[in-house]
Amino acid sequence: MKINKEQLLAIIHQEIEAVLEELGLILPLPLPAEPTVMENKQSRVSKVVGILNQLEESERLRVFRAFRVYSYSHFLQQISAYERAKDAK
Repeated sequence: MKINKEQLLAIIHQEIEAVLEELGLILPLPLPAEPTVMENKQSRVSKVVGILNQLEESERLRVFRAFRVYSYSHFLQQISAYERAKDAK
């Protein structure tokens, strides 16, 4: 079997790629899909939740108050105060 110049170059190129892949110097094709933004956000959210779980309850409440997030009981107290104020008219 005769091999022409293009076939020889293709074989050499293929073998060089195989060796580089084995050595971990290049990635095999096709490349895996890049992580989506949602996955990054999810991991960041998981980290924040982990940190919040490590805080004491009073510290956690201070963090939530800084972002104007209150507990359900506080919400009910505010509704009750609103209803009392509304009935006072």
